[in-house]
Formats: sequence, structure tokens, C-alpha cells
Amino acid sequence: IDKNRYMQILLNLLSNALKFTFKGSVKIAIEFDHFEDLLITSVQDSGVGIKESELPNLFKLFGKLESSSALNPQGVGFGLTICRRLSEYLGGKVEAKSQEGIGSNFSFSIKGNCVFGSKRSSKQSSW
Repeated sequence: IDKNRYMQILLNLLSNALKFTFKGSVKIAIEFDHFEDLLITSVQDSGVGIKESELPNLFKLFGKLESSSALNPQGVGFGLTICRRLSEYLGGKVEAKSQEGIGSNFSFSIKGNCVFGSKRSSKQSSW
């Protein structure tokens, strides 16, 4: 599990951000919440964004959005479902915020012990 699953989630979100950003930027932010023991990662883009009415369908199996079909005809709607399930399995969650025409911010969290192992020092990690 650990860093391989973390990288799987990150690369999926990053791939989506790059796929739907034609102009502007894609940014990644990583922070660690010591109180909650969570590693929190955000992928923010200035891409096409998502309609508010479509946000509830994002993480459903086969939850391909109508508005993205023309931009990404190959996608079937598995990626975000897999990200959500992996994140929950690792003790966290995935969230999405978006504005159509402005961009999106996807963030996910996982428990620190899933990344660093149960015995970790605040100065070093197993990565």
C-alpha cells in the first residue's frame, strides 16, 4: 500500500488536471497535519472546471461527466472512483472543488502511518 498507492492517487489527479488544462497552470501542494496524523495533497488547476450540478457524480463508478466527454472521449469514469476508494482505505478522503471556466482543486488525505509506517521520526521518513 503506502507510497505506491499514494503515488497512484496523485498521478491520477495530476493526469486529470493536465488533461483538462489547456492554458494556465497545474499546482501541487503537500502538507502534513500532525494533530490528525494526515498527509494532505492538493492538485489545483486553471482548467475548464466542472459544473456545480455535475460535482456529485464525480466519484461514482462510471461517473463520467457529460461536459468532459468531448474533451476526453477515451475515459470511462474509473479513475476518481479508484482514488476515492484507495484514499478511504488508507484512512483519508478525496474532495473536489471546482468552478466551471475557472478551474478545479482536488485534494486527498491519507493517514500518516500508511505513508511513513507505524514507527517514524519527525525528522525522517521511510521515503
